[in-house]
Amino acid sequence: MMKKVGFCDGFSESDRETTINVRDRYFSDAALFKQSQLEIASKLCWSQSTLNQYLNGKNRIGEKALRKFCILFQVEPSDLSPAYKFNDSPEGRANIKVDEVKQIKEILSELISAINDKRDINTIMLQAKKACAN
Repeated sequence: MMKKVGFCDGFSESDRETTINVRDRYFSDAALFKQSQLEIASKLCWSQSTLNQYLNGKNRIGEKALRKFCILFQVEPSDLSPAYKFNDSPEGRANIKVDEVKQIKEILSELISAINDKRDINTIMLQAKKACAN
């Protein structure tokens, strides 16, 4: 017997807030309201079931899904997810995912340490590639 999954079960607080923001935006957008979930899902290259699972908190909204929702709603990631921090720099506006920056700093620190200790950096590079792919 399968256990029934509730709204955002097992999600972090940030992921829960992202799901709520996406859901609220989706159901308050009048233009989207006129379209079926199937039509919207096909625009996002998802099945209707996948879209429904995101909106009902059954699937966590990862970065790729968040980007698709941002395109759909014509907003920035920071408008939907607290995991993004607004950075107003001279170079212009940029959204930086805080966790991603921490991960990059850790990888760079490991690489510098490996170079200083004259260790093989191939393993660290593979780990960095895997982290960037996620």
